[in-house]
Amino acid sequence: MRTNTFAACAAAVLALSECYAKQLSVTDLRVLSAGTLVTMGNPYDISPDVVVAFALKESSGFNKAPYQDGKSKAWGLFGYHEARWCDHGGTKAEWGRASEARQFQVFINGLNKYLRNADVHHAKNRLTWIATAHNSGTGSDVPTEYVKQLTDILQQLGKE
Repeated sequence: MRTNTFAACAAAVLALSECYAKQLSVTDLRVLSAGTLVTMGNPYDISPDVVVAFALKESSGFNKAPYQDGKSKAWGLFGYHEARWCDHGGTKAEWGRASEARQFQVFINGLNKYLRNADVHHAKNRLTWIATAHNSGTGSDVPTEYVKQLTDILQQLGKE
């Protein structure tokens, strides 16, 4: 009985450590961001620090951070729900398992998708528009608490 309990606890600890495999440093996030933007192309001139700010806002840089958002689950560096992950170019099989590099690819693909939208070009503030699009699915010129927190992170990144 004790062996089974120990084995169950050990399995739970291992599963938890795999969920929170590691927290990436700002330097690591910047390298991944810049490298992915170069590899994928950057037609909308996205700043690597904007991508880093989203990762820090959504997961504090944890590469496999899972969390419950209302009734649905979100996962990863950028807090993706499965449907939006797939909408931005990821697959159901990858969701919850993708490498950091793949998470950056899918996120930047999503940013490019938002920026292809004609409405963003009429926005007063491009960051507000893409942040509200990522956070709620609909781009807007109306700053939200999410946008404020993202802006604060960007200001901190600018000081580093």
